[in-house]
Amino acid sequence: GLGKQDFEIPLIFDGELGYSIHIVSEIKMPILTFSKTSFVFEPTIVGQKWIQTFQVQNLNPIPVTFSIDECQNVNILQKNNPPKSSTFIAYPTSATLPPYSFLNIDITFAPTGEKEYLMQFPVNIKYSDQVFLQLKGEGIMMKLFFDPPEINFDSIQPFADKTIAT
Repeated sequence: GLGKQDFEIPLIFDGELGYSIHIVSEIKMPILTFSKTSFVFEPTIVGQKWIQTFQVQNLNPIPVTFSIDECQNVNILQKNNPPKSSTFIAYPTSATLPPYSFLNIDITFAPTGEKEYLMQFPVNIKYSDQVFLQLKGEGIMMKLFFDPPEINFDSIQPFADKTIAT
């Protein structure tokens, strides 16, 4: 279990000789510190991408291993339907952080359609609790409008004087 632990281990060599070893320890779960766990991306044109960077810090005196699972829907009804494409991508997806160190991680948002995206990355920390990175973004399409919407040109005959057509 976690917290203060007290163990007594008897060592008996024969009927008259023995030792008792007393071990006292405090067991803690390693914790990683995230510079942010919620990411809101600017509206992004489909076909382009937006990148945000955050930092993971290991303030523990031991190395800590973590991994980032594939992005999943936040909506419970859609959780079992993984996204068809990689709208959100994390890099790198796993590492072992040495004691008292940090690592920068990029989250890339590349929308595949004109809609809002609300997803999460599960982060698994060895010997610790799972953390979720919340992601929100909106894909938009470029739209082109002509003003005026229609232009009529006079017809031009072959070999006609080009200055007549205006």
